[in-house]
Amino acid sequence: MRTLTMRLGAPVSVVVELLDDFTAEPPAQGDIKVLLQGYPVNAIAKSAGQYVFTNLPDGSYELEVRSTHYLHCQTQITVGSLDPKHPVVSLLLKPAPNYSFPSGATLLRARVVDVAGQAIPDVGVRGTVLSGNGARARLVPANGNGEERSGTIEYRLMHVLGRIIPGDIYLLRSKEDGCEEYNQVKGYLRDNRSITFYQPFSHSYGPGALLLPCVETRTDQRGEVVVYFRHPSVRRFEGQIELKYGQQVISEKVTLEDGGTIKLCKSITESLS
Repeated sequence: MRTLTMRLGAPVSVVVELLDDFTAEPPAQGDIKVLLQGYPVNAIAKSAGQYVFTNLPDGSYELEVRSTHYLHCQTQITVGSLDPKHPVVSLLLKPAPNYSFPSGATLLRARVVDVAGQAIPDVGVRGTVLSGNGARARLVPANGNGEERSGTIEYRLMHVLGRIIPGDIYLLRSKEDGCEEYNQVKGYLRDNRSITFYQPFSHSYGPGALLLPCVETRTDQRGEVVVYFRHPSVRRFEGQIELKYGQQVISEKVTLEDGGTIKLCKSITESLS
């Protein structure tokens, strides 16, 4: 793999690679700005959702992504610690409530307010598919012998329905005893048929464990949020919506239909009060 350089020979410090969390493709909506807090330099926009910074001194920077159709994104990067041959930072952009979803998208919209009716921004929201027939895939222990211990992070994919990309969050459910836990996909192994997760699982999952899609997002400044389910594999499924507000975690079961939109307001508001 060659070291990334610009056409004029400027050394590449960081390549910011953006993906739309709904489409799993490079973002196609809104004016996107990629910048470094307190550092007067503009990223160079390239193709396929890539933005390049060159000639940055080594050190830590606060990377920001601003857009009219995606939620504000911010993360810390350290120039000098990245692979000099592949200095890529990948980020998933979360669609904002004003995102132009295509016709037929499966959505849940809500507005979160306090007891005085005032909007509450930055409330964490998680939507999860609970129906087993809505699983994105089934998993098999990476060792292939049908046995797995707790603490593993590698699994082989089977019966995949839809795209699985690094950064995706899933609920893994055991076929045998129903045990389940959330985890985030780190990437694919070299065979492109197995995935690795960021955190070791606390439970052992045998063949046939369900990989159930999950979306994590948050409310905007108006207290509004949209939970989007990327290409559900069934026409009707049971789901769960969780809101995290301070120390409170509020959960509600919902039934969604492919291509339909559910709007929640009053029941969520009363729960928060």
